[in-house]
Amino acid sequence: MSDQHPITTPWGRARLIEEARVDQTAGERRFGALPQLLETADGCELVRFAYTAGGAVRRSPVTLRSEDLAAFRGLLDRAPGLAAMAPLASSSEPVPSSPTVAVTTR
Repeated sequence: MSDQHPITTPWGRARLIEEARVDQTAGERRFGALPQLLETADGCELVRFAYTAGGAVRRSPVTLRSEDLAAFRGLLDRAPGLAAMAPLASSSEPVPSSPTVAVTTR
């Protein structure tokens, strides 16, 4: 599929197409929610919600607060692949002016 680390899904291996990151804190803990647009070898697009802590991406359940969800909705304007697949409508609310949100397209 590509030279990047393959992502295993129930539908087979997939590659990362686009990723948005919303950094979060809970007390002293720092982690980030990672909505990801994936694509399988046969062209099937998937959306996966993962999280990262300490640099490793994990697939455990992701919990978003309302402000995190608002930040994600705001990011959709800059992540067209995720916006097309996401179950949430893009919001007209501005993205919080914070370095804690980012969009990566591959």
